[in-house]
Amino acid sequence: MPYVTVEVDVDLDEFSDKELIDECKKRAITAAVGNADASEAGLIVERAFLACRARTDLPQELKDMFWKVHDRAMP
Repeated sequence: MPYVTVEVDVDLDEFSDKELIDECKKRAITAAVGNADASEAGLIVERAFLACRARTDLPQELKDMFWKVHDRAMP
């Protein structure tokens, strides 16, 4: 059976940031964050999460940030 190729032009501005991020997560796609590569950024977030988790007086704003931005619940 012959292969068929199709070209599609997509304007990424038609999608919200959340839609793009969700699609990347679904496909396990990572990207550079600032000057750090994705694995380094992931380690920084993990270390911050663990450091914050060890505190009992963590502000609710930080708890909300970990939940909304990183999909990690803070007790």
